[in-house]
Amino acid sequence: MQTVWRPKLTLSGQNFEKDVRRIARLLWSEAQFGGAQIVDDRERDGVFETRDAVHVVECTISRSRDKAVEDAKKTAELVQKYRKTSRKHVNGWLVTRDEPTADQRTAIQRFEHSVRILGFEQFRSQLFNGAEYLRCRVPYRFGSVADPITKAAITDAKIIPIDLFNEAAQTAINQDSYIQGLITGSVTRTVLLGEYGSGKSMTLRNFFFRCNDAYLRNTSHVVPVYLNLRDHTGQSEPVEALERHARIIGYPGSSSDLVRAWRGGLVNLLLDGFDEMATTGWGGSLQKVQAHRFSGMTLVRRFVSESPSNTSIIVAGRHNFFDSTKEMAKSLGVERGFQILYTQDFSEAQAREFLSLLGIASPLPDWMPRRPLLLAYLAGRGFLQASAAKQSVDLGPAEGWDHLLAMICEREAQQDSRLDPTTVRLIIERLATIARSTEDGRGRIDILTIQNTFRDVAGFPPDDAAQQFILRLPALGPSSLEDSSREFVDPQIADAARAGDVIRYVEHPYASAANAFESVVCPLGEIAINIVSNKISAQTIKPAIFLNALNVACNPDINSQLAMDLANILTRSPEVALVDKAIIRAAVCDYLLIDDFSRKFSNLIFQDCLFNTCEISRDVHPDNLPQFEKCVFGTLDGFFGGSDLPMNFRDCDVSSFVLGGNTAAQILHLDIPEGLKILLTVLRKLFLQPGSGRQEAAFYRGALDSRAERIVPEVLNLIARFSIAEKSRYRGLDLWRPNRTETFRVRQILAAPMTSPDPLVKAAREL
Repeated sequence: MQTVWRPKLTLSGQNFEKDVRRIARLLWSEAQFGGAQIVDDRERDGVFETRDAVHVVECTISRSRDKAVEDAKKTAELVQKYRKTSRKHVNGWLVTRDEPTADQRTAIQRFEHSVRILGFEQFRSQLFNGAEYLRCRVPYRFGSVADPITKAAITDAKIIPIDLFNEAAQTAINQDSYIQGLITGSVTRTVLLGEYGSGKSMTLRNFFFRCNDAYLRNTSHVVPVYLNLRDHTGQSEPVEALERHARIIGYPGSSSDLVRAWRGGLVNLLLDGFDEMATTGWGGSLQKVQAHRFSGMTLVRRFVSESPSNTSIIVAGRHNFFDSTKEMAKSLGVERGFQILYTQDFSEAQAREFLSLLGIASPLPDWMPRRPLLLAYLAGRGFLQASAAKQSVDLGPAEGWDHLLAMICEREAQQDSRLDPTTVRLIIERLATIARSTEDGRGRIDILTIQNTFRDVAGFPPDDAAQQFILRLPALGPSSLEDSSREFVDPQIADAARAGDVIRYVEHPYASAANAFESVVCPLGEIAINIVSNKISAQTIKPAIFLNALNVACNPDINSQLAMDLANILTRSPEVALVDKAIIRAAVCDYLLIDDFSRKFSNLIFQDCLFNTCEISRDVHPDNLPQFEKCVFGTLDGFFGGSDLPMNFRDCDVSSFVLGGNTAAQILHLDIPEGLKILLTVLRKLFLQPGSGRQEAAFYRGALDSRAERIVPEVLNLIARFSIAEKSRYRGLDLWRPNRTETFRVRQILAAPMTSPDPLVKAAREL
């Protein structure tokens, strides 16, 4: 029989006695039915008899000398009686709520052969020395929390806490309130999701330090146990993981102490980085891909299923690791009893506060994400100073990242007279392509590969001066402290750099540029796609040249991922008309958008491909859609279900269907003012759906009647006036780009539109 305990926060009177008895039952597990007794007409706080021993326990919250003497004398008398009548070893324990005073220890010395006096913390530490565990755990790394430039561990507990978002309830959650609930036990189990660099590990680390402080102040008696799941790749047994964790941090007690504390409900579990335990793997079918991920999460599932029911568990990882929330819940074993929270970027105020701590007061460009890790890196390298930031304030995302990369390279070239900005950029772009051999595209590039890349691009082997350049390569940071490997510090910087080799391949598809893509598995992202597409729009790349490159890339002898990247660029480039068939085989696409009803993509054929997200407008005629044969879709937006799919989809697997207009229809049937309905649908399309912007025509789709259609222009004028989004002209189309600095504000509006005091909501109500 296993005793499960969630300790009280107030150790006074009867509650204190109960807590001591519960620890005693865990400490002497054979005495599960031991407890308070009346012996010799006197109440005993606890008598616990095991196979080999009898333990007599007395508790006191008093710090007085006389009370200690009274309790010790009473306990010693019973101990001596049992020793005369029993062959078992008999121990007496006097447990005080606080550390025993010197007077108390001195006063009961005459009973020392029968009674041991000790504080509650000392008594509990016989089961598990929580204070010692915390002392050993604090210096060890917390997930990915590290200096973004040096990768050195961050040892102080300073943090600007980001707010969390509960998508199911559509509510923003203050981190301080959440942590208080975690300490008091009102918050028990949570899955924390977010993008790379969004502050997941820093948030869990904040949880740890706050719970650590509460434990050491004796206002909580549950120890936060923080596991970096990447340390436990390949493990499936929680007991083995806890024992390895104890050894890794150098816990001096028995490694089984941590197991006993976990079994006894004496810990909060913080499990960081489920996405680092297994790769997303390509298995050739949706079932195999999901089975691979499911298998990799065995340890997490077992922690969830085998932990005492009132043990708090927080599991954190990247939001896009699984195809759907349903798959995530099943794989992690969190179908019941878990809330799902998302990290959010810094709000504008938080970003200003963060940068002010670093001595930076210049405004950030609207297109730049307010991700904590990215801002820390750019600030540390001096790229957010006033003169630098001002140059890129008015650019769009693709142009902005392209400009930032150029600015970084220009500055770095000043460190070595033999390197010009173009050469520096070529080196970074080639390393970005090499990094695409990893699933997340940020890479783990060893120093020899970097040196060889430098030699190939610069034309000479790196000498001492060049070695210094390599060690401080912009946009890259150490992968770990264990070796000299490097990784890109942010996925969007990496994505911007990926565009370079793709452009060079398009311009010279028969040259050695194709060799750079041999090991590529990570698809291009939105930024790289738009950078290349912008070159086509500006006629820097001629449409005929691009089509020729696509045709060559479809050759089976060339890595098919390159052909997929070019096909995705094709869908965003209206200047390019696909005439001949292009067949892309066994490649991966993160996000495919087909929304231009005036173009024909029927000659674009995808075979055995994997699409994480595919969005197809209902305005595109089926005859103009690409052909999908034996493809796997994580999310397919634009159709109700399998029976709604046109003939273009043959033998395809779809994890989840999402009809974008369906959400709009639900909103439009709400009993709220018409202007507010349209505002909510527009905000959802701009901020919650993938992509860097939306064509104005997209806001007229869905279940709109003629009256609603007339209000759309007025709502768009409002969001422009309130700086929520801005309108631009792009290739003859009206395009709306969201102002990402207003993401938190928009989420608050969407969370509670009826009670929101936001002036934008008030204005929409009056339309």
